[in-house]
Amino acid sequence: MRKISLLAVAVLLAIAVNPVWSQPPPTPVIVTIGDVDEADPTVKPLLGVISGPIPPFRSPAPDLTARFQDIGVVSVRNNDYFDDRMDIEGIFNCGGPTYPSWEGCDPADEANYNWGPSDELFESWIAGGFEPFLRLGGEVQNAVRHHDFKGPQNPVQEANWIQAAIRVVDRYLHWGGRDRTFTYLDIWTEFPSDHFWDRSNYDFIRFWARAFQALKGAYPELRIGGPGFIAGQTVRLVAGERNVVRGFLQYLYENNIRPDWLGWHLFYNDPLTWYRAARAYRALLNGEGIYSDVPWAGTGFFDGVEMIVDAYGVSSMNMTPQQRDRIYDQALGAAVRTGSWIAMQYSDVERAYLYRAGDAYSSPGQNPDVGIMGEQQSGLFYGDPQASYKPAAHAFRLWARVVNEFPILLSVPVAEIGPESGLWVLAARNDQGQVAVLLSNITSDDITWVPDFTFTTATLDNYMIEIYQVDNELDGRTAQSWNGSPLIAPAESVQLVIMTPR
Repeated sequence: MRKISLLAVAVLLAIAVNPVWSQPPPTPVIVTIGDVDEADPTVKPLLGVISGPIPPFRSPAPDLTARFQDIGVVSVRNNDYFDDRMDIEGIFNCGGPTYPSWEGCDPADEANYNWGPSDELFESWIAGGFEPFLRLGGEVQNAVRHHDFKGPQNPVQEANWIQAAIRVVDRYLHWGGRDRTFTYLDIWTEFPSDHFWDRSNYDFIRFWARAFQALKGAYPELRIGGPGFIAGQTVRLVAGERNVVRGFLQYLYENNIRPDWLGWHLFYNDPLTWYRAARAYRALLNGEGIYSDVPWAGTGFFDGVEMIVDAYGVSSMNMTPQQRDRIYDQALGAAVRTGSWIAMQYSDVERAYLYRAGDAYSSPGQNPDVGIMGEQQSGLFYGDPQASYKPAAHAFRLWARVVNEFPILLSVPVAEIGPESGLWVLAARNDQGQVAVLLSNITSDDITWVPDFTFTTATLDNYMIEIYQVDNELDGRTAQSWNGSPLIAPAESVQLVIMTPR
């Protein structure tokens, strides 16, 4: 029988009692947190959502006003209610044989307007305290009545559409006798896409420019833009490939039309893509880098044009039902959305609208193989009678805390942290000396991290630390105390770490 020394026995006992001794501790990710970047000193209120608070067509979900107020929604963009409420299709019609009926109508005749559903929706925004981000455009489809075509089909319909759009803006801009109920006006969504426009791209660009000039002439005080370039065009733009965005801007430049903002969409599961997309759009607007050959390069023509992500979210393309459930309904989706939100904070994006607020039909624990109307699982809230929260809704609440309580943005090397470690980090502070660190771990592994403050000599020992966490069990409402051990961002989770000086 082989003899074992007393030292070996002691070591074995120590490993059994404390298994961590059996492997070296993980190398922590060093997160460099610098001082305020004077070029980007403020946390931006990227707290917009698409749809709601009134639920989608025939959804069993309730009104989401209280839910929105709880998680901190600031602004609502109208789209995909599945019944054309707040769209020209649903508002302005002659009752002709096709739907929508825009020819043979007098847009000055009040009898051709159906305001009921749109009035109810707009009032829900105002009553709930949400800023309207009014989109003038159509739905993919109307669940009540089929669209016979997408977008105006000829010059007469185009002219009538534009006049009807002006009446829509006029009605709601001063709703309830108010001085002004909204500031931003959005013309169209998802271009190019035959889901919304079934004529040529050139026809659309010419129509969009006419609509912009008419609306800007009528309401110069509004910030008007669009058209919501589809995610595929955004990805092509990042890669420097041929894209419609360039042709759109060239038409505006040649016709001396300068929008107040440019809108683009992105549905992806890699937060770095949002960071790169914002830089690519800015390079195109400025005529720099890979886009230094555009006709407006060096002219400053598009200086001051804001960038707004008027629709963004996760993607379920080529996923199994189980994978789709994780990205739509579980903590992984919350982490990816949070990483995207952080990436936009460290870019030139001024506003962002998450797709979407609530599902049409879904419920917690639902079999992911069960089909859902339009596969609308991508909401913050389930489409059940309780409007149950998803982890992404709880993560949204943490975003709102950063915006409302820690308005001063601190610098973090986004491009070095996220791609290397899978850990996305935003740091901010307030005037009381508190520091907040929002973290998103999009990987399947726990990540140990250490903050490296370059703007102060303080260390973690100089702060009282509270950790608010969102995962598949925790909702981020209650702080977890810190016991002095290494800081760990669990796999597929979101954390808000608040540091208060002792």
